[in-house]
Amino acid sequence: MIRTSPSELVLRDDCGRAHEFKYRQKLRLKDEKRSPTLASGTAVHYVVETWCRDYSGIVPGGDDLEARGRECLIDEFKADEDGGGRNVKKFLPGVVRALKRVPAWVWQEEWYVETDVVGRFGRSQEGVAVVELHGRPDMWRLIDDEAPSVEIIDVKTTDHQQLDYVLWTPQIRMYAACLQQAMSDRLITYRYLCVPTGVRGEGAAETTLFVLTREAYDVTEIEILNYAKALGEPAQARYARRCAYCDYAPICTAIITGAEAAGITEELYIVKKKEE
Repeated sequence: MIRTSPSELVLRDDCGRAHEFKYRQKLRLKDEKRSPTLASGTAVHYVVETWCRDYSGIVPGGDDLEARGRECLIDEFKADEDGGGRNVKKFLPGVVRALKRVPAWVWQEEWYVETDVVGRFGRSQEGVAVVELHGRPDMWRLIDDEAPSVEIIDVKTTDHQQLDYVLWTPQIRMYAACLQQAMSDRLITYRYLCVPTGVRGEGAAETTLFVLTREAYDVTEIEILNYAKALGEPAQARYARRCAYCDYAPICTAIITGAEAAGITEELYIVKKKEE
């Protein structure tokens, strides 16, 4: 049986070499200066998730949002030469703008925040599951009405349409498939909340609640099995514009330009310890 996670499968599909470096060789940057864009997104997620966990049902005030956003950004930029002070001051207003665009109903509902879910997919000739998928959705809740259901949400700090993520990012559907197995008597739904950090825009974009139909579940299971099968194949790089933001870009740059990749790896990376 293959034991894996949605994030590992998605990375392996995106780029076999990045997967090799992260999950097999367990390489991590020694000096991990945080991208401002990624740091802002992390801060928004942190505030939404921790507030909903700690103060379920209470709508936070502006000071609450700013305090928690600052707390996360300080940690994100701690590797900066000035300890992050300049970047915290620069990017905190955008984080607060995005948080104020989160609909009030999100704060008011009761959520399960980053709880473990497990799904088993495919069957061998012996009847044993082929893939055991372990995941931690950002947030999900139970809805008990005439048609009991589960709603999964993922917050994105972008002004892109949520359909872009629904169509091209399979991770949330993998979580939905796991929850469908755990709660077969409930309808499983999911949506993205797009809350940009920019000045323009008055609120979160209108969102559509998508249903994990039987057909969507079957397609998702096929994707999970195909992605998992690739885990045993030789690692191949898949170059794209996203490489500019990859932690392993320095190694690939050395490989492409004919430099000494082993030296770059030794200089810039450490091997992650098991207990980390």
